[in-house]
Amino acid sequence: MEQPPELPGNQDARGDPDERGLWFQYLSRLNDRNLESKRAVQPTTWVLFGLAAAILYKSIPLVPTWLALPDSTQHTGTILFLEADSLIPAMVALVFVMAYCGHGSEGRVVPEQGKRIFWVFLAQCLLTLLVLASSQFCLAYGLSGQPFVRRILYFYGALWGLIAIMIVVSVSRQIREGQKFKFQVPFFSYSPTPKWPVALSGVLASLILATIPLFGFFAYMRRLAGAQMEWLIELSAATQALLLGIVGFVLLTRAWTQASMEIYLQLEREIVMNTLPLDEIKIRFVTQALGASVTEWFQDLNRKFIEHEGKFKEICEVTRERLTEVEGVELKYPLERKGRAQGLLKEFDAALNEQTTGIRAILRQVHQFTSTSRPSHAEKTLIGSLVEDWDRRADNMLENAKVVRDIRLRLQTILNSEAPLEQA
Repeated sequence: MEQPPELPGNQDARGDPDERGLWFQYLSRLNDRNLESKRAVQPTTWVLFGLAAAILYKSIPLVPTWLALPDSTQHTGTILFLEADSLIPAMVALVFVMAYCGHGSEGRVVPEQGKRIFWVFLAQCLLTLLVLASSQFCLAYGLSGQPFVRRILYFYGALWGLIAIMIVVSVSRQIREGQKFKFQVPFFSYSPTPKWPVALSGVLASLILATIPLFGFFAYMRRLAGAQMEWLIELSAATQALLLGIVGFVLLTRAWTQASMEIYLQLEREIVMNTLPLDEIKIRFVTQALGASVTEWFQDLNRKFIEHEGKFKEICEVTRERLTEVEGVELKYPLERKGRAQGLLKEFDAALNEQTTGIRAILRQVHQFTSTSRPSHAEKTLIGSLVEDWDRRADNMLENAKVVRDIRLRLQTILNSEAPLEQA
């Protein structure tokens, strides 16, 4: 009869029962905290749904009146995007202030589930930027008699489109490098505390970008109010459409975020049902939920670099021994000498290429990290020490490169001195 699973805390060969119990309690508390967070968030979610329903309830009866107004779509769209162009930089300024007032957090590698959420959120942001860019270009092209407002729409349409293109180019370049050097592109979660000059510059630049559309907004509303009496309907329609867009964006983002919290419940369940070993619990928690710290990630890269270096040296030694055997074959057997030399050269090049590709992949990942992230002082110190160590190891590999050239020369000598394979 199959035995029931052992509960955490029972003594077995899977690790210290006290530590298993601590892990179980920790994950249980995380799940309880997530449940409390969901209970606290649910009223807010229902409030957002209620707000959206109220906007639709008030707006739908006014649609016939709105459609009867001359150029209602153009007027409403222009007001909507001027409001959005002012609101987005204002929110960015608020983010800079909050980041400066916060204490920041340690940089970590985004786990696999976090990567999937990141891709979904990135697609959501890119779609929003593309809608903003394309719609403003279309409105600006059809707008007449408002050169100042038209220039604002063109400028911000180009700005949002340029940001979207820069994001796509940056991510595509990282993915291509990962495919070329055969490594998974790492993503890092950072919430650094910016220095006051950086925070102040970001706030000022954002506020300037938020102010320009306001001038266009008031200029456009001034002219619109003088041209027709029903301008409040178009202003109301634009503002309500903007609110609906914000509510939808927040609800979608909240849905992706809540999906990542299920990993704690899954780990707690597997600890109970499968009695996971301590090492497995730690590995799953780090790789699936928390993500490795940047320091741990660099230490893992260093371990891989040392492995590639050792394998590089081992390949040279083994190939040199096998080459001695090939050279020991008597000259009266040219077919065997040439065949074995060709096979050895092919295996040698393939093995070396695998190790050098692995080393290049490590260096490219470090380059991606330093170019896309803001490492802390401790992380910069760690990177500097690792690079110094890798330079020293690279010098040792240059000595092995002489061995590589010698091996290739000896193999080529065998291949060139013998008759061609098909004539032997």
